[in-house]
Amino acid sequence: VVIEQQVSEAFGPAQALARSLWFWSIAAVLVAVGVGLMFGRTLVRPLERLREHTRRLARGDLEARVSPDSPLVEVGALAEALNEMAASLKTLQDEAQKRARLATFSRVAAGLAHDLRQPLEAVRTACDALVQNPDEPGALALMESVNQRDIPRLKRYMDDLRRLAQTGEMSVHAVPLSPRGIADTVVANMQSNPKWAGVEFSARGQAHEIEADPQLVERAVTNLTSNAADACMACGPEGRVEVAVEDTTGGDAVAFHITDTGPGIEPERLPTIFHADFTSTKRASGVGLGLGVVRQVADTHGGGLEVDSEPGEGTTFTMWIPRAPCESPSDTRASHSDEADRRAQIPRPSEGSDDGTQAPHAGLG
Repeated sequence: VVIEQQVSEAFGPAQALARSLWFWSIAAVLVAVGVGLMFGRTLVRPLERLREHTRRLARGDLEARVSPDSPLVEVGALAEALNEMAASLKTLQDEAQKRARLATFSRVAAGLAHDLRQPLEAVRTACDALVQNPDEPGALALMESVNQRDIPRLKRYMDDLRRLAQTGEMSVHAVPLSPRGIADTVVANMQSNPKWAGVEFSARGQAHEIEADPQLVERAVTNLTSNAADACMACGPEGRVEVAVEDTTGGDAVAFHITDTGPGIEPERLPTIFHADFTSTKRASGVGLGLGVVRQVADTHGGGLEVDSEPGEGTTFTMWIPRAPCESPSDTRASHSDEADRRAQIPRPSEGSDDGTQAPHAGLG
C-alpha cells in the first residue's frame, strides 16, 4: 500500500516540537541568568565591601568598620573578625604611640638635663666663692658673669622643656649669627672652667653669617667641646681641643669642626654610633649624652653631624648648619664611606649615653 503525503505535512509536528524546545531552552537560560544576577549580586556585594574594607585597613585607617550584614553566615563571621582585628590593631597602635612619645620625651628631657648640669655647676661655684670670700672682687665678678651668662641659659632650657611637654616641638629663634663668634664664646667658657684645667682650647677659621638659633648652636658646640675635653682628660692632664669653622663646599652651609687629641674611637666601635644601643664611657671616647643633644640641634636646623676618628690620634666631630633656616627638621639619614677613612654621618636613631641611657631624639612629633 502506497500512501502519498507532503513532506512539510509529514515533518510539521517534529519541526514544531524543535521550535518549542529552542524557545523554552532560550527562555530557561534567560531566566537562569536573571536569577543568577539577582541573587549573585546579593552574595557578591558583601564580598566587595570586605575587599574595600581591607584596602582601607591597609592604608592605615584602623577606625574603619564594615557591616556584617550578609545572607551568608560565613561572610558575616568574616566581617566581624575583620572588625575585631581592626579594633585590636588600633589599640596596639595607640599604646605603641604612647610608649614611643613617652620614650622620646624621656630622651629629650635627659638631653636637657645634661645641658642643665654645666650652668648649674657654674652657679654653684659662683655661690660658693661668694659665700667663702664675700669681699673678694673676683668672687663678685664671677657671680656677675654667671648672672649674665648662665642664668639666661637656665631659663631657656626650662622654656624648652616646658614647650616640649606641651607641644612636642623645639622652638628655633633664627637670627643672623657669626660662626666664629660662637666658637670664640665656647672656647672662652671652656677655658674659664676649672674642670678642664690643663686642656688647651683654641678657635680658628672664618665663615660667613648664617640664619640660626644662637643659643641652640652654642649649646651644640659646647656639648661637642666638653665631650672632646673629657676625652683629652682620659689621656692625662694635658690635651688640645680646637674649634674650627668654615664654609662648606658651595657655600650653602657652615661646618663646625671640633677636634681633640684624646684616645680616639676604635674602628670596630665607630659603626655602633649608628645604633640606638650604642654605649660608651664618655671620658674614654668623648662620646656621651651630649652627642644626642648635638644631633637634635643639627636636625632642628636641617643640618647634620659627622665623625672621623683614628685610635691614638684623636677624634673630629663635624656639625654643619645650612646658611638659611629650614621650615621643618630634615631627615638626617645614616651613611658612611669605606673602612679606609671611617667617616660616618650620624642618623636619627638615638645613640646611647655614657650611663646606658638613650640620647634624645629630635622632637616629639
